[in-house]
Amino acid sequence: MYLETETERNVAFYERFGFRVVDRVQPPIVTLTLWGRSCEPAMLGR
Repeated sequence: MYLETETERNVAFYERFGFRVVDRVQPPIVTLTLWGRSCEPAMLGR
């Protein structure tokens, strides 16, 4: 499973559910950071 967040405080929130950061992107010209997250399906629901 994969998700993205634009809010840094959500990074720790999703880590509690087994997601880990796999990518961090700062698009040019935009003052926005995206954190790509992934989680193994077995980790969901814990």
